[in-house]
Amino acid sequence: MKIELIQLAILLLLIPIAGFILFREKKDVKNEKLRCLTLDSLIREAREMLNNYGIHKYGLTGSAARNVLKTEESVAQALRTCCSGLKGPRDAINTVVYRWLTDVKCPTEEEIDRIFTEAENTWARFECALYMADKSGERGFGKLWESRFKDVALCCSEISGTYVNDAYYCTCGFMSYGDKLKVLAKMLYAGAIGFGKVDSLMWERGCIEEIQLGMSGCTKENYDYRESLQRKEEEEKKSYSRDSIHVMVSGIPIRLSFLSFDSDDELIRILRNLIKNTGAGELTKRTPRIVADTPDGRRVTVSRPPFTDSWAGLVRKFDTVPKSSLEELIEDDELKDLVLEILRTRKSIAVTGETASGKTTLLRALLLEIGRERSIRVIEAESFELNIREYLPEANTLTLRVTDSDSADRVLGFSKKTTGQVFAVGEVNTPEMAVVLTDVAKTAETILFTAHYKNTADMVRDFTNARLNAGGYSDERLAKSEAVNALGVDIHMRRKGGRRCIERISEVQDDGRIKCLWPLQAVGEERAS
Repeated sequence: MKIELIQLAILLLLIPIAGFILFREKKDVKNEKLRCLTLDSLIREAREMLNNYGIHKYGLTGSAARNVLKTEESVAQALRTCCSGLKGPRDAINTVVYRWLTDVKCPTEEEIDRIFTEAENTWARFECALYMADKSGERGFGKLWESRFKDVALCCSEISGTYVNDAYYCTCGFMSYGDKLKVLAKMLYAGAIGFGKVDSLMWERGCIEEIQLGMSGCTKENYDYRESLQRKEEEEKKSYSRDSIHVMVSGIPIRLSFLSFDSDDELIRILRNLIKNTGAGELTKRTPRIVADTPDGRRVTVSRPPFTDSWAGLVRKFDTVPKSSLEELIEDDELKDLVLEILRTRKSIAVTGETASGKTTLLRALLLEIGRERSIRVIEAESFELNIREYLPEANTLTLRVTDSDSADRVLGFSKKTTGQVFAVGEVNTPEMAVVLTDVAKTAETILFTAHYKNTADMVRDFTNARLNAGGYSDERLAKSEAVNALGVDIHMRRKGGRRCIERISEVQDDGRIKCLWPLQAVGEERAS
């Protein structure tokens, strides 16, 4: 009897111990699962899933296999074109990733929250804040910029992780499980096959004018790997080109210090994706620089060593300014009336200013003002920027582009045969383009163009030199006379305090004098040397 009591006592003692061990094992398994489910591992698995997407894994035959094959073909097509700017293919692959995430990985809300709140995952919190801003019916980054980022960014030209975290914890506290799944799937798509940590910014409409990658920090060619390994702590403090992500907002460069690419290879992948499906070819040592247009109207510029000191890229977006008419762009009534009068009475109008000062936007507004009644012919260099048909689809317009195989004079010769009344030359940045403009001015009813000049006298001088160097002139006075005839009024733009404005309007007179038309209190005349 005594022995039985002892055995019973031992059994009763062993039961809670066994239960504790079993509970501990289950908890360890769960913790191990949480440790394994990281953002990096999910991106790697999503990339592998998309790379191996095929019917062989279904084990189907007959009609079922044929139906799957159709799906596979559409997915394969979307995989090839999802980075080209087309929304349909991008949404299709996002859907594939979302279904894989929900059907195969099945992350719990606790696991997603853990990923979103990890200290190093500021990108995830930024994506959540963007998603909630979009869901509210406003443009995501535009809303965050106006409500949370603008003041500090204008002060220090940088948006840090602190402000992103504040936006996340203030606006994303009530995100549903479904919304969190959508954000996570969007990030997996971006990291696996899209544009990585700038994917959402790439498709933002409005506010962001440019995205610049790899244009600051040390390059991998400028440090020694062995030394970096020996000085791990010092290496972590350095900023490399892969950490360089800048955006242009209202003409102001802003560094997104909370974003960086994981490696140089990731930066290179993004840059190659930028020119994918543009028909511009591959970025190689023989072709180390490429300027291309995307189907959605962006201009992409990428470069690599040895042409530049690092792999770098720039995306210029031309859908960032919703205002397009002169009525909306110019608030001063007196100035507006003057611009309209110039548009009616002057043959040639130049829009000058520094980069991102609003030249293209004003030129487009001028074309929209006069293009409803007259035919427009646009000559651009390297890329299409004005996109007049998007803004004025009913107008008679045709855009021609100067390329390596089609020089400016050949493009001009063709344009003269298209019966244009208004000619616009975008970005006169070479002597060849200046010569083209002066030739166009001989036959066109109206001509408008943009150029980088600080003052009108420099523009007259450069156009005169271009005519002299082009040949056919032995007398500088004749070359200058022809340049003056092609240059009528110069509307000079300026970027000030995050806004674009017309700084001055000058007129090139027949005798070469330059008269200031606005503001009236400015110096009345100057002579171009």
